[in-house]
Amino acid sequence: MESQKIYYYTDFNTFKLILQNGTLRFKESTSSNDNFDTVQLYENLFEMAIKRLDEGDLKAEQQFFFDMQKHNGSKSTRISLVSCFTSKADSRMLWDAYTMHRKDRSAERYNGLCIEFDKNELLNAMLTNAQQFDVKRCQEIVYGFESINDVLEKYMDTYSYEVHEISQEEDQTQNLIPPIPIPLTNKVMDFKKCIVIPTLRLVDRIDAAAPFFKHSFWREEYETRALLSIKKGTPFAKSLDRYSDGSAYFDLQITKNCINKVILGPEFSQEDAEILNLLDAKIVFNDLMIVPSEGTGVITNR
Repeated sequence: MESQKIYYYTDFNTFKLILQNGTLRFKESTSSNDNFDTVQLYENLFEMAIKRLDEGDLKAEQQFFFDMQKHNGSKSTRISLVSCFTSKADSRMLWDAYTMHRKDRSAERYNGLCIEFDKNELLNAMLTNAQQFDVKRCQEIVYGFESINDVLEKYMDTYSYEVHEISQEEDQTQNLIPPIPIPLTNKVMDFKKCIVIPTLRLVDRIDAAAPFFKHSFWREEYETRALLSIKKGTPFAKSLDRYSDGSAYFDLQITKNCINKVILGPEFSQEDAEILNLLDAKIVFNDLMIVPSEGTGVITNR
């Protein structure tokens, strides 16, 4: 059975904000420090489209979909916001990577924190407090890109099956995609329901899966990701808060029920605890189960 304990490493200042606001921040997956994050699946899809079109002998719906990828480019139709966890508690490597050396600052001591989240409670918070997002998931990362094509093959098989099933319906009208005028003619292309609905479902499956594949270089992190995803053109997507680089973020409301315990960084001090206890906070530090790191008194920042 999959463990329901997942761990979130953070520096001292960010932990203060989590307590004060009672929120956990979700950021765009493509804004991470991984050049391949989320985008690799679309690279594979584009290459698959070119190869299959060159080979020919495709089912009509797959010809349509791969043509669309070739001419429009394979890219996400969604904003994918993620919060990143791990199955590793009290990891020396993760203390170093995620509590000491952030992009905008560098901690002077190992006084960050490792929060043990209850995965089910986190999912409940996502379902309750992020209703604007139509895709909400929390699952382990797949490392290495070898399996991407296998996943895409399964999606294409499902796509063809759905096209066949819906084509049996007598009424093929749909109002999701309007008729498209054909250049230099008086004709329009009016899409049937049996192609529109399966195609939209296929695109959503691909977009929802893309943030869960990472390069094998990151394998040591044993990452689990929580995903909030929304179509780019929706009013709420356009209203999301943005960083100065244009990337979006969302602060999910959580409660202390989401947190099983907090592991204190190896150089977390009594003074640090006093600062947290004095906060006017939605999640009270003193109400949480607190345990010291095994590295306390062992490692120091020199």
